[in-house]
Amino acid sequence: MMAPPRIIDYIVVHELCHFHHRNHSDAFWNEVDKVLPDWRERKECSVNAGQVWISERQFEDNTAM
Repeated sequence: MMAPPRIIDYIVVHELCHFHHRNHSDAFWNEVDKVLPDWRERKECSVNAGQVWISERQFEDNTAM
């Protein structure tokens, strides 16, 4: 994976919390907050950096041809 470990941790916790809450309700985010109190910062970083990772991957795919 190209993401930093702290972002991977956020994604894993986010997805695991969906086992208890199948939506993004307040209860869901409270569950995420119990494990990662700084989830808001991690979420913002994942969204902002995600665009870069996707763009880099597309560039790599195009240059491999």
